[in-house]
Amino acid sequence: MALQKVDTSSGQVSGVDDLSPAASSVINWEEDEAGISRPRAALAAYAVTGLTTAKIIGIERWGAYTVFVDSDRKFQTISDYSPSIANAASSSSTATQLQGTRRPTWVIAHDYIYAAGGGKIQRWGSSLFNSELVTDSPACTHIASLGQYLIANDVGDPTRFKWSDIGEGAWTSWPSANATGADARPDNIIGIFENANRLYIFGEGSLQIYEVGSDATLPFDLIGSVDTGLGAPYAVARMDQQLAYLDHRRRVVVGDGVASEPISGAIEKDLRGLTTISDCHMYREEVGQQANLVVRFPTEARTFVYDLKGTKWRERTGYTAPFLTDYPVNGYTYRKVDNAHIVASTSATGALYKLSTTSRQDLGGPLVCERTTGWNEFGSANRKRSNGLVLISRRGTAAQGATPAAYEVRVQADDGPWSPWEFVSVGEPQQYEQKRKIHKHGIFSRRRYGVRVSGTEDTSLVALYDDVTDLGAA
Repeated sequence: MALQKVDTSSGQVSGVDDLSPAASSVINWEEDEAGISRPRAALAAYAVTGLTTAKIIGIERWGAYTVFVDSDRKFQTISDYSPSIANAASSSSTATQLQGTRRPTWVIAHDYIYAAGGGKIQRWGSSLFNSELVTDSPACTHIASLGQYLIANDVGDPTRFKWSDIGEGAWTSWPSANATGADARPDNIIGIFENANRLYIFGEGSLQIYEVGSDATLPFDLIGSVDTGLGAPYAVARMDQQLAYLDHRRRVVVGDGVASEPISGAIEKDLRGLTTISDCHMYREEVGQQANLVVRFPTEARTFVYDLKGTKWRERTGYTAPFLTDYPVNGYTYRKVDNAHIVASTSATGALYKLSTTSRQDLGGPLVCERTTGWNEFGSANRKRSNGLVLISRRGTAAQGATPAAYEVRVQADDGPWSPWEFVSVGEPQQYEQKRKIHKHGIFSRRRYGVRVSGTEDTSLVALYDDVTDLGAA
């Protein structure tokens, strides 16, 4: 049989039985179009003078500003022209702070950025020293903009949505007649979102889709209803012409509301096994070669990542020795002027990070990449002898005289335990050989493999082979 390739580029399929040939765990790896695995973008500290010392609960881009809200409900902004300085956009007055107790939803407009968090809408513009309330608006958790209207739910009347007068200059006016029921099903509105000139009204078990119509008294025409609700109020991300969202059946779905497709089959057992999903939030990121949909469950300390190019899943974690921990991200935005991917930390004392494609460590600590493959029979149920493994990786990237990081490899055969880890050094500059032999001999019918690496060196996992001899039927 000679060298048999072990699959080290497929996605995580943790919803099926762990005796399957699918990878049960893919953590912190990212695979490119050639099937080569590299560590995900690392978290790097972002030093900002004047930054809040309270947890950041929401972050967004508006014009030349990064705008965010902390758990004290105060706004801060960072100008593109002074990217290392945070400026307060709220004072001690509650009139300048985000009302309510929920994380913010945002609307980007010409004159202001608007936010809602469970109370009246707040807005901030570069002409304002502090943010200010839209006092005529309903108390709401979600806002959107379509057809020059500002649209919101109403926490006091949860089956109806409301809209302002037309034109941003009139968004401070909310006539009582500007309201209608989302009555495809008598369920409460969970979230309101807009994308590609459509308005999405999510209920507990239904979704209604609207477009701008010609009736000035009722400016939104219902164009479709779908038997799927929203699983968590903030579990939505824009995807070009579509939305991605967690539905009430705990599936991740991508669609335009008229035609939709679940994409989470590989991990649905995990999703349905979670205890708390109400704080789920999503975002899309395009970093380096990767295009990802990130699905965060902070209470559960689980972060699932969908590779939009490869259409496969993996997970992200942090690391606090000796355990994998939560991926500490509470929001994301992209600043294109300097190609900065900015994330809000889950830290209770407030922090911003940047994503780095050059660092191999999270905030100076380990970034641990692990893969547990599925079970391999290599085309035959016969007994086989392994004559050893061959690991192909990027090597020779450690500094001269340093102690290099190492790949760790182990195997499990049939009903036996995992073998001890065996190490393959990433190597100093003169140790650049890509192929390294690993002495993991043994007799097996089925075998699976574990691979992990953590270090500061630039490395990539190209392939893993098992040198197999068929011994015939048992």
